Amino acid sequence: SMTLLIGEVRAGLASLDPRGVWALGGPASALWGHGALHERCGPNCAELYLDNFPSCLDLRVLQGCTNHHCEPLKQEKMTCWYSGQNQSGARSMHAGGVVAAFCDGSVRFISDWIDQGGFTTTNPSVWERLNVSADGFDVDESQF
Repeated sequence: SMTLLIGEVRAGLASLDPRGVWALGGPASALWGHGALHERCGPNCAELYLDNFPSCLDLRVLQGCTNHHCEPLKQEKMTCWYSGQNQSGARSMHAGGVVAAFCDGSVRFISDWIDQGGFTTTNPSVWERLNVSADGFDVDESQF
């Protein structure tokens, strides 16, 4: 009941942007790219490297970006970096968070300010605990 099954991934800014497309074809869990490369943040994060997907260079050009630090994309709560890993962070247009479905069928709002911590095997953050099943850590709904 405290494991994420589906989370919002905001639709792309242009037709060539695959974010938000059902069956994106990246990893089994696009939300759990968290920590794979440089990502250390949760919902609606606009840090560099959080979204890695095909056609990213084309999207940056479309938005008038000349480097990886693209202000137009950050204003849209998105980033863009193609590394071949195909991941996308949880995003929405909702103020303050994202909506997610859990494995028990419930749907809940998850705050942008959820504990995102730094992953360690002995003390994962609340966000990390929600994204991993059978980790042996309890999560209380009041934590998000």
